[in-house]
Amino acid sequence: YSHDGQYVASGSSDSLIRIWDAKTGKIHILIGHESGINAIAFSPDGSCLASASRDGTVRIWEAPWDDDHKQAQLILRGHSSEVDNLSFSPLESEKHVVSCSADHTLCIWDYGRHEVERVARASIDVGGEVDQRVPGHKTPISCLALSRDGKVVASGSKDGLICLWGGDIGSFRGQLREHRKKITSLEFSHDSRYLLSSARERTVRVWDVTNGLQLFSIRHAEMVWSAVFSPDGNFVASGCDDRMVRVWDMQRLVHESSNNEASNDDINYNYSHKLQGHTTFVTSVVFSKDGRYIAAGGRDGRVLYWDL
Repeated sequence: YSHDGQYVASGSSDSLIRIWDAKTGKIHILIGHESGINAIAFSPDGSCLASASRDGTVRIWEAPWDDDHKQAQLILRGHSSEVDNLSFSPLESEKHVVSCSADHTLCIWDYGRHEVERVARASIDVGGEVDQRVPGHKTPISCLALSRDGKVVASGSKDGLICLWGGDIGSFRGQLREHRKKITSLEFSHDSRYLLSSARERTVRVWDVTNGLQLFSIRHAEMVWSAVFSPDGNFVASGCDDRMVRVWDMQRLVHESSNNEASNDDINYNYSHKLQGHTTFVTSVVFSKDGRYIAAGGRDGRVLYWDL
């Protein structure tokens, strides 16, 4: 969703970006990438959209979206492999995008000055092997998230490790270790205190970033592709291989986990909503900015909406 809730955007394996007017349903298509789209994001002020692709580029597209022949304003090249995920700096005073890649790097792009500002290498190859002395990831990075206050970057990799970095990715802050397989999504809560993660081992976990402790873990029947907080932090939603979107009440999760002696183990919690409609995997989930709607994209090529 765009910051004002007016537009919904999706990226696809057909290399196209589609932007819908949430009220009229009118669609606009952005063409330019040479391979599939792995991630997209609107800037905090809604003036542009960034896309990450298997073609190894990050592209910046500027509003308005009613020009069907629109070209990318910027093509940012620097990664040596496909770009898996990206996120805008939440601070409107900064023209920064952070991206991660299978080349083991995190990049901060200053799209106002059209350049790479900083590159953090997650691991260093020595004679074809990863140098274990280097802090950070030992396998390719699969996803990332920026805290809402801009002070922390979280990155997840294919081995299930989550790393925390300073907001300028110049300092390594620590690791979160509970997941056992590839991290599929990361998101910070609105107050930047909590981190939500999902992974291929069928779990969604919530972490307290201030102390690095896991608050609870929600077990799913099948692999989870995406998990997000609602804008007010009161709900958690997930998209799964079983074609469902589930929504949980955050306060209820905290209460139930505190009453469970094995709160650090995977627990089956009761969800407040179960949203159906997709015919195959649900790969991405997002709340509207007012928290009233959920949109979810699936491998069936559709984006569906629900009014909560």
